[in-house]
Amino acid sequence: PLDMVLLSLREQPEKAPEVALSNDPPKIFFSTRPASLVVFGGEPVMAPVTGTSLTVAVNTNWDVFFETGTKTWFLLNNGGWLAAPDAQGPWMPAGRLLPAFSSLPAVANFAGVRKQIPGRTLTAQTAPTVFVSTVPAAIIVTNGQPQFVAIPGTSLQYVANSDAALFRDRDGR
Repeated sequence: PLDMVLLSLREQPEKAPEVALSNDPPKIFFSTRPASLVVFGGEPVMAPVTGTSLTVAVNTNWDVFFETGTKTWFLLNNGGWLAAPDAQGPWMPAGRLLPAFSSLPAVANFAGVRKQIPGRTLTAQTAPTVFVSTVPAAIIVTNGQPQFVAIPGTSLQYVANSDAALFRDRDGR
């Protein structure tokens, strides 16, 4: 009823608490060759892998491991293994995997990883460029230099050699 609505307008409801929001754009990475973006939710958080000298990153959706003896990072990327001296890289083909990987527990969490041992052979030419971020980020990959194509009837162009939806106006903005 109208009386109830009017009565509720007279009462001062508690002010909802303000929530801090960030409208900052994500960090953008760009590559003209095959590339991957590994995003950690902050600095890498590692958990020990029972029965091995490995730890596994738990704050990313990538299979990232650290081997404590050699102090080497390992990344499973599209069936191939990359290694680096630091989580930030530089990432290079891992070559032969360490024996610790053969000791990964036979549990559901590692089933997909175990299927990729020893993994697809990568070379410096076939290995993707790996970008790493500890803050929200996005990646744009083109097959070579961007190829801009005009959109008929508009002042816009799109990038034809990328899976990303990339547009600009004829002035390059």
